Amino acid sequence: MTSTLTTSALMSFMDPEYLDDLASKNHESYITAEPFPHIIIDNFLPEFVLDAILEEFPEPGKIGWKTFDDPSQKS
Repeated sequence: MTSTLTTSALMSFMDPEYLDDLASKNHESYITAEPFPHIIIDNFLPEFVLDAILEEFPEPGKIGWKTFDDPSQKS
């Protein structure tokens, strides 16, 4: 698949001041999260960016997740 997302479109929402502010506001939550440091940021990506990212990945039903090439791998 060919992505329709250009670098300039991607960078248009990556305002460094906004991202610094977001990092500062969420730092404590990140470092104290359990069972390991992590953070969830709702609506972090604009919808057009998310759509372009999702276009790059096949749908789960279209992938042969459980394929075995060697008889010893089958159970």
